[in-house]
Amino acid sequence: LAFAPILPLLLVIGGIHATMYFIGMPFNAVTLLIAALAAGIGIDLMIHIMHRYLEFGKSGYNQQDAIQNAIKVSSTPLFGSMVTTVTVFMIIALSPIPPMATFGFLMALAIGYAYLVSRFILPFFLNLFPFPGNRKV
Repeated sequence: LAFAPILPLLLVIGGIHATMYFIGMPFNAVTLLIAALAAGIGIDLMIHIMHRYLEFGKSGYNQQDAIQNAIKVSSTPLFGSMVTTVTVFMIIALSPIPPMATFGFLMALAIGYAYLVSRFILPFFLNLFPFPGNRKV
């Protein structure tokens, strides 16, 4: 179960690199840092959902209800966090310094991808692992 948030995180990193490839953005020192930073910030979103999922599991919910309730309870706060973080990075994207603008744009994109993956793809991955149920975690 510990690997459940890591697998979708690889999709976020792959999505950023795929987007860079399709828009013709070259890899350089700035763009290579994006994967590490996206992993660091993106894992937080997924851990919040995982924590809620485990809480609902310990409370006696079945796996599907625990997933649905975890998403339902976490979506609004995580959306607010994502919007504020993306806004800050989009402000950095307005920088007249090209490497800073690239950094801001890619980080905003990474945070957006991380939110979408945690909201819509992480639940699929949670179904792949045994449900902890009422066990102590």
